[in-house]
Amino acid sequence: MKRLLSLLLSVACTSLVLTTAASASPAPVEPSGGVLDYNDYLLGHLSYPAVEQAERFVAKQEGTSRPAASDATYGKEGCEPETTYEVGDQRSFWVSQQQLGNLEEDFTLAAKSEHGYVWVQDEFYIPIPVELPQGFVSQAEAEAAAEDWDAIYDTDRAYFGREPNPKYDAVNLAPGLPADWRDADCDPRVHILNFPIDAPVVNGALGYVAGYFSSEHEYPNGTGEHESPFSNEGEMFFMNSMFLNPGNDTYAGVLAHEFFHMIQFSNDYNEETWVNEGMADIAAVVNGFGDIVDGHISAYEDEPDQHLMDWTGVVDDYGQAFLFFDYLFNHYGAPEDESTEKLEAYGLAKLLTRTKADGAKGVTKVINTRKKGLKKKVHKYYRKGNFGKVYKDYIVANYLDMPEANAGQYGYANRDVSVAQTGTEDSSPEDSTVFPYGADYYEVTGDGTMDATAEDPVAIIPATEGQPEPAGGYFAWSNRADEMITFLERSANLSATTAPSLQFKYWHQIEADWDYAYVRISTDQGNTWEFQNTSACGGVATDPNGNNRAVTESGGITGDSDGWQECALDLTPYAGQKVVIRYEYDTDQAVTEPGYVVDDVALVDGDTKIWKKTTNFETAKRAKAWTFGGDGLIKWLRIQPLAKNQPLIIVLRVSGNNVKRQVLTRKAFAKVAEGLALEQKGSVGDEKTVIVVSGTTPIATTPFGYSYNIVR
Repeated sequence: MKRLLSLLLSVACTSLVLTTAASASPAPVEPSGGVLDYNDYLLGHLSYPAVEQAERFVAKQEGTSRPAASDATYGKEGCEPETTYEVGDQRSFWVSQQQLGNLEEDFTLAAKSEHGYVWVQDEFYIPIPVELPQGFVSQAEAEAAAEDWDAIYDTDRAYFGREPNPKYDAVNLAPGLPADWRDADCDPRVHILNFPIDAPVVNGALGYVAGYFSSEHEYPNGTGEHESPFSNEGEMFFMNSMFLNPGNDTYAGVLAHEFFHMIQFSNDYNEETWVNEGMADIAAVVNGFGDIVDGHISAYEDEPDQHLMDWTGVVDDYGQAFLFFDYLFNHYGAPEDESTEKLEAYGLAKLLTRTKADGAKGVTKVINTRKKGLKKKVHKYYRKGNFGKVYKDYIVANYLDMPEANAGQYGYANRDVSVAQTGTEDSSPEDSTVFPYGADYYEVTGDGTMDATAEDPVAIIPATEGQPEPAGGYFAWSNRADEMITFLERSANLSATTAPSLQFKYWHQIEADWDYAYVRISTDQGNTWEFQNTSACGGVATDPNGNNRAVTESGGITGDSDGWQECALDLTPYAGQKVVIRYEYDTDQAVTEPGYVVDDVALVDGDTKIWKKTTNFETAKRAKAWTFGGDGLIKWLRIQPLAKNQPLIIVLRVSGNNVKRQVLTRKAFAKVAEGLALEQKGSVGDEKTVIVVSGTTPIATTPFGYSYNIVR
């Protein structure tokens, strides 16, 4: 629930490489006596009235940590900020480092503007004109950042909506916040914290985080449910001063990106990460900082076989998600009016940000709820549609990029896009695979027909050794999504018991130390819940990121279960009572893993069965004893580990500016022993033919095997 959303600008195997077109550092301002280097500053800083070290020391001894907000005033209408900050003030903030975890650091307010506070970590703030080593922030840079921020603030709000703000109600309130909550600190200004952020490791490669927003700081500081011991209780961003220079375009672009995340939290707190991140890159573009997005696009162009919706946090993901929404708005949004500076096409973004439907469903809803006047302005091809239609056109446009062809659906009029070709042979390489919502591209010439096969069924959760068997039956699954709480509940009468025990089999792959599963018991029909000690069933007593809501009970289940395991929970404290038993799964923003699975659930008292039958979820009738629920639209599901594959092959015959498209879905395939075989042959012509291979199986995230062969 409370996870940082970061912007990763680049990755490299052995070094840190900025792939975006970053502006040069501002030239240092020379004092009248000449340039003073940082070592001289450290030795002679007491002689400068701008730095009153004695006052800093006293303030630190007295303690500058902000007190936790009281329940009576937390985020409510009409409340006043506990502290009014002025330039030169100091206080401590919790920050999150990639390798070191959560740390409390001291910051000085270097600049203040109409809409923001610019803070710099004390050790890296230089309030005098000196030649700065990388990572340090001067007074001039802080003031430039504050000025840029005010412009970004107005632009992001115009295109996307409002952030949490004491003047306005939240549009879609996150669980755990008071019903009349508006923002975390009753202060309309946003805090921008500048400090060096250490380097993360992404898929075995070093990279760097340019900045991040974390919804953790929207919640009260504390150790209770829906609280965090690391919350700063305020709207804020965290910017990497080691690699960004406040006041330049790259820094401003990252600010625009992170501000979108804050706006999204206020409008639809549990939006899927791929939407959240793709839209955040749109924010950089509408603010005029598209250079930071160019590196994301290039990375995706090199590796187009990426799952659009399964966010892994690599640079390719940003480029793929950005292009999807750039395509959506520039085809289904209003035509551009060259007489204005406004980007009319992106006016549709606010509707998407506010819709409560998430992911692909949200895209479909936006298309269908556009105003009639807007629909009349666009080509008739775009007046109706859904996510599936957009996706089929988008993956073609990424390769062909021919905006002049047909109705313009096969290209981008506002940018050049060219994803990598997979091959040019009459047959696909042996053991070819493609991700659902990823794409492989082949280009061939010459008349012929195409045969194809596809793996079927496909794994909903990874079917590797130690994980749920593909040949197994049904089980109960937590589902997977960002900012999600789902649950599986059943009532139990323990009135006549002496030593009741809950027994079940479980399997899980959960993002370690960020997402958690729990077992909870209610004795008042679900009004209140108690976490159970699950230390013998994967529960941990650690909480490095403040997300384990059952840390004191050793009740938060996280990480990898290493295959199927068995659990027996002692419910003796509840003997003689009527209870509700709940399995709960709680995720934060950003990365999601396959989730939590339970099966063969039994409730016994010694050798006596309390529930007459063990629930193995094999039949829908037996599963009816359970409530499959969630705090939002996503709920626990009764599923099998495998699902019917939904392959998607698009054959494109290109002649000049004309494109003929043949779309082959599962209906065009026949079920055979090895999987699926194409019955409706693909048609390959004399002119250039492009074969696009993809898949649209809901929920599935693992690649599936396929083949094609051209018969001449």
